[in-house]
Amino acid sequence: MHNGVCTVTGATVTGNEAGTGSGIFNWDNYGDPSVVSCERVLLYGNIGSSALSDAGGVFYCSCTNIFGNPEGNWTGVLSELLGQDGNIAVDPEFCSTDPSADENWDLQSDSPCLGENNAECEDIGARGAGCNDTPVSGASWGRIKILFRPERQ
Repeated sequence: MHNGVCTVTGATVTGNEAGTGSGIFNWDNYGDPSVVSCERVLLYGNIGSSALSDAGGVFYCSCTNIFGNPEGNWTGVLSELLGQDGNIAVDPEFCSTDPSADENWDLQSDSPCLGENNAECEDIGARGAGCNDTPVSGASWGRIKILFRPERQ
């Protein structure tokens, strides 16, 4: 975004790759204020740079979860927003063990991103509860046996 106001509400931003602002980039190049307002946003698994990047603009976030972004979650001036107005940095607890691969971004029923598990906020992100149990991955019997084989010396 450049020189304006952008509001992102109830969104899940994931799988983006960029050299700057892999999730959301706020750019103020010409001295005019740029404002990004994130409300009930989940930023997860964005790579290449920090999830939110600020190049002179202003961010306001409430009830936003930024987690699992390898290059950074709440970084720089944005670190002041963590813990304020319902902003968190916790595992969202997806139903899938690999949501990037199967594109299942539904949340477990005990996810901290769901309003019933979060005293300060309504649901965070675009998806609600989609499963009751802890996610599991399929495995062959041989693969399971390998997990319990004693180490050879």
